[in-house]
Amino acid sequence: MGIDIGPLRIADPVILAPMSGVTDMPFRRLVKRSGAGLVVSEMIASQAMIRHSRQTLQMARNTPEEFPMAVQLAGCEPAVMAEAAKLNEDRGAALIDINFGCPVKKVVNGHAGSALMRDEVHAARILKATVEAVRLPVTLKMRTGWDHADRNAPRLARI
Repeated sequence: MGIDIGPLRIADPVILAPMSGVTDMPFRRLVKRSGAGLVVSEMIASQAMIRHSRQTLQMARNTPEEFPMAVQLAGCEPAVMAEAAKLNEDRGAALIDINFGCPVKKVVNGHAGSALMRDEVHAARILKATVEAVRLPVTLKMRTGWDHADRNAPRLARI
């Protein structure tokens, strides 16, 4: 029993979660050989991606044996997120995952990750720009809400 995400067929319904400092290429290859249907990169800063940061390009690098491989992007500027998604599509990613879930202070203070759940209009701009930039499926990692008082994940899912 597999999973279909748009035109992408994931034969084995086991997905490696993106983990900073963990899901590098050697680890993803090992997990893929162990039977995962989809592996995901570490969280990639979209701004660093479009600046062609050597370290960021290395984090997003993939090999054919990882296919399908997703790249998870974080950022707060629609045009930058769209450009980073396109770069990763061109580099062989099978899926783009947008991070609206990271609660780390450095990410949130940069108005990315879970901070985006506070502004649904801006979040919608990011999603629209990214989806329109690529032919790949685009998924979204998010929490139930920014805080316990505003659990807006269902509204964001509809967006």
